[in-house]
Amino acid sequence: MKVGLEGVKIGIKGYKCYSERKEIELGKVTILMGPMGGGKSSLLEALALWGRVMSGEVKDEDDIFKGSLVNLNGMHLKDLINKETDKMEISVLSSRENGIKVTYIPPEKWGISLFIRGNERTLTKDKKLVDIEILSSIVSALIESVKGRTPIEKDFENIKEHIDMNSLVELERSSDLQEDLNKILNLRFISYISFHRPSPKELVSPEKERSSPDLRSYLEEREWSSDGSSLIQALINLIIYRIGKKENIENLEKILNDLNICDGSPCIEPGLTDGIPTIKVKTKRGELDIRNLSCGERNCLLMILAAIQAKKGGILIMEEPEIGINIRALSKLFQKLYSLDLYLLMSTHSLVPFSAIRSYIISDKKLEDKKAAFSNILLYYVNYPNLIKLELDERGTPSLLPEKLPPEQLQEEVNILKSTLFFLKEG
Repeated sequence: MKVGLEGVKIGIKGYKCYSERKEIELGKVTILMGPMGGGKSSLLEALALWGRVMSGEVKDEDDIFKGSLVNLNGMHLKDLINKETDKMEISVLSSRENGIKVTYIPPEKWGISLFIRGNERTLTKDKKLVDIEILSSIVSALIESVKGRTPIEKDFENIKEHIDMNSLVELERSSDLQEDLNKILNLRFISYISFHRPSPKELVSPEKERSSPDLRSYLEEREWSSDGSSLIQALINLIIYRIGKKENIENLEKILNDLNICDGSPCIEPGLTDGIPTIKVKTKRGELDIRNLSCGERNCLLMILAAIQAKKGGILIMEEPEIGINIRALSKLFQKLYSLDLYLLMSTHSLVPFSAIRSYIISDKKLEDKKAAFSNILLYYVNYPNLIKLELDERGTPSLLPEKLPPEQLQEEVNILKSTLFFLKEG
């Protein structure tokens, strides 16, 4: 369950509904609960946007809406900025107040800052704004510097007139800063799973109409892109395209067996039907085409795929992970995900994900220190402008202090929370 940093804070201002700066702390597991339109997805998207910009690979605005943000393709970033503000700011800071902030000012200007013990220092000369391509080169130089390497010459040539080298030199003087930034940069590796939007790890071919005699030919004849519209291609990616990672396939099948989705091993067989890729899954109901799996089974599969392929120290974002999955299976699934070196960040309209994680922690005899385990679980009520952290006691019961909660807005959620926890079996 190891993760890179404790006490990481994500700050957001100016994106969609967030006209005022708000922040949440990132725990091993962070659950955002609240009504529709409350700002949960906006917060998740903002973090994914920060991660995309911090990849150092964005060359123009169209490049921003790839991977986790592919659902926003065709939109202009300036149209997503809150009308009451003139800019967007997204920051990720450690408990020592070291971190990185990205700023966007419409229509196409960007800035980037380092926070050093709470003091902000811009990475651009004279605090000037730059275009996204120059920003990406600055980010690449920052990544190399954090790793203790000299920035790549071709990148440095692009930015020497724009970057404040004194800020990079500061990295060499502070081991704390370098350590924190190294771990914060891991958070740019984000896998975003949602029942409503595609997964960044899925693959699709633009030449779907062509048939092929065998699966290898199918793969070789096509240029693959990652726009996330096909679960079948996700499995082909894992099983065929990355055939060298045999342990990934074995881990996937083991988890699917533990969740009673599959029966035996090997249980996933890729192939071609009429020249089109297909996946057969061996279940307790017999061998099924993957498209015949239930909604919950497919959702489990997507979350497991994302988790297996995610980078250590990164973030797995899940929107409404409970869709189609009963609480017992969800509890088992979270047990698997909790053991990985990942942050788990999820949004939900109900308390089912929280109840499933709480049930797992209480019933798992291997987790001897329940208090420590619950200290790694953060539960927020999100209904902008309210972002309220609900403190958990050593049994994982949220505190419902009247002075902390707006009674009219939260009464329904509080009642659901009380009834859910009252009827939850503890073990």
